This record gives sequence, C-alpha cells and structure tokens, in this order.
Amino acid sequence: MTDLIVLICWFAVHAVSMNSSNRLVSSDNLGHASYLLEQDMNRGQLPGQHPDPNRPTLTPTTLTPTTLTPTTPPSPQAP
Repeated sequence: MTDLIVLICWFAVHAVSMNSSNRLVSSDNLGHASYLLEQDMNRGQLPGQHPDPNRPTLTPTTLTPTTLTPTTPPSPQAP
C-alpha cells in the first residue's frame, strides 16, 4: 500500500500540430498516463489527474512537421 493520496501532473503537449508520422507523442498521452498511474498505485482508489494546460490552443496547424520562422509561412491547414 502507498501513502500517495493524489498526484496532479501538468505536462504541456500540443500533439495536433504534428502529423501522423510522429510516433513519439499521442494526443491522449495524458489520459493513458492517468490510467497507468491509477492501475499501478492503488487500483480503484487513487484518482490520477493529468490536466492539459494547452487545451484551449488545440488546433491543427501543419500537414508535415516543419520549423516555422518569421520568414517561413505556415503550412496549409489539414483537411
């Protein structure tokens, strides 16, 4: 049994600005992290909460991964 009562973790991820070729970040990595924490630490009793601080800014921005600079226009919007 653990003495941990609750864990809240803010981990900023803006996954929708990356296309499907990016295998390192998932748009639901926070939900999966919460699930794994709950299953590992105290099944059914510990609320794992991973708030997403970037939620208001989630908008698709690129078709391919690019680095934007002030002189580089943004990539076309995804359909």
